[in-house]
Amino acid sequence: FTRPPEEFRCPWADQLISERQPLELWGLQKGLAIPGQEWLSLEVGVTVLDNTLGEDLIRQAREELDSLEKSGHVHASTDPCNVGARSVWLHFETPEERSQVPPALLSICLRLAGLPVALIDKAAAHESIQAPNLRVHPHVMAATYRHGAEYHCHKDSYDGTDNQRMLSVLLYLNSEWCPGDGGELRIFGTKVQEDATADLRQDSQGLRLSGAKAPDLDRLVDIAPLAGRVVMFRSRDVWHAVREPREQRWALTLWVMAA
Repeated sequence: FTRPPEEFRCPWADQLISERQPLELWGLQKGLAIPGQEWLSLEVGVTVLDNTLGEDLIRQAREELDSLEKSGHVHASTDPCNVGARSVWLHFETPEERSQVPPALLSICLRLAGLPVALIDKAAAHESIQAPNLRVHPHVMAATYRHGAEYHCHKDSYDGTDNQRMLSVLLYLNSEWCPGDGGELRIFGTKVQEDATADLRQDSQGLRLSGAKAPDLDRLVDIAPLAGRVVMFRSRDVWHAVREPREQRWALTLWVMAA
């Protein structure tokens, strides 16, 4: 179900990734606060790239997603924490699967799949960066949220006990988004629980805790779902949520697995 990242190498990803992204994901987190990039101050392992795709490709992908939704391929989430979300999986592991994915969306999926090997290559140039061994899961989830939908605070993997996710890669396709429209990705800081022996359990607010770490609900940053914006974060470390939007919001997510 996973493939070596080298199989998905592509010029788009190689040109997009610089030494900054692996540093922000896996390097020393102290002192990375930059105006306009407040998520770095949380020191949890998040990196953001803007203007990664052309307007025409984004428009074509949105039209394809609208068509998939109208034809009944987009289904409601069954996760009680992911209230009101709807999604469709885009599979591109085999030639047969790729033939079933609309062309603009397939092009984007293959580009996203090229990001892990580009990150690994750039990380290798820094002795201080310990990038994990990664495998590409060649399946992208396209998820949409409308007014009334939201995703409560969670992690994409709880220390590997529930799945093998190591890196979450998101791409937004919302050309008409404006401040006040909602639908932001909310990133939380992390704090250490007083009970350092805590294992997977729920706290008084229903949050699923992981070991001694818990979300710091007083330290948070919202990342706008701008068209062409790529957000990558460490699946096992970053507590996050999706805020309720006023208008429809689309995101593509690729999960990169532990080798």
